[in-house]
Amino acid sequence: MKKKSFAKTIRKAARNSKRKLIDFRQGDSPNIVLIAAVRGGSTLVADMLAAQQGMWFYSEPFSPRRRAYLGSQLQSLSIKQSRQDCRFFDLNRGQNSEMLQLMSQLNHAVLPTGTSRRTYFPLKSDRICLKVLRASWLTDTFAEQGMQIILVIRHPAAQALSVMRLGWKFSAEIYFKKIDFLENFFSQEQIIFGNKILTEGSAFQKAVLSWVCDIIYPLKFSEKVSCQLFYEHLISEPELCLGYLSQTLNIKDTKIMAHILSKPSFSSKLCTKDTIQAINLGDSQLLLKKWCSQLSDTDCKAGQEILDCFDINCYSMYDIMPKMDVK
Repeated sequence: MKKKSFAKTIRKAARNSKRKLIDFRQGDSPNIVLIAAVRGGSTLVADMLAAQQGMWFYSEPFSPRRRAYLGSQLQSLSIKQSRQDCRFFDLNRGQNSEMLQLMSQLNHAVLPTGTSRRTYFPLKSDRICLKVLRASWLTDTFAEQGMQIILVIRHPAAQALSVMRLGWKFSAEIYFKKIDFLENFFSQEQIIFGNKILTEGSAFQKAVLSWVCDIIYPLKFSEKVSCQLFYEHLISEPELCLGYLSQTLNIKDTKIMAHILSKPSFSSKLCTKDTIQAINLGDSQLLLKKWCSQLSDTDCKAGQEILDCFDINCYSMYDIMPKMDVK
């Protein structure tokens, strides 16, 4: 216990010291917010963006699961929820005002979290990237701060199976406790169908419904998403996707992005050995098709019913690739 406490103190001191040493001055390009569902390919894309010279990177600043969790700031929002229940989709007026203040602090790199992996000489950074999970309903709020939104999406079946394997909580249970909120976005038919899944459905159905709840706002309702990237395109057509990211986000160093893309990401510790082996071998087809053998025809049919009910047309349970092209 003493060892862990000492190590934690050293890491915190190093992080705070680095923040004081590195001078942040906003450059010409807008800061970036990466929005995604958990287990949705966000770590890989975030690693590529964080590797850009001069990029100041925050990894999941709102997540209580991370050491960089802004606990003291979020406590002021009076959010009395358990560790995995924070989704920030139903903030009241006072909480929303405080959240705007917190976002402004993140947008100007004034909080003692985050890091810059490759600074300009001498120790300067000029752009910020936030990797944000479990807060997709704040997409427009981030955009109103002048930040550029990139939405990273992974096939709902692959993402759902990963969440199930790890035994994580189904976020749909959190959303469907707030029916008055959902009525602003979902039809009565969709709400009834979602409740039926949560009471009678399989674990796979609940996981797919959770994917829908976590991704539907930036995917279908927001007009502020400037870059939409499908994980399957990134794996199967890397050169095309890196060119798209470079052009859309004004990212210059595509070589380092390609290098990072060829290696397992930090979150690969949550992957199976077969997945890590496929990444190391560069076998994109094996990587993308892996989930197909884990689903029965009944699972595919049930999953497709959910996508159809919520008008999600970018994926099908019967195809590993998105229905949309790289923009």
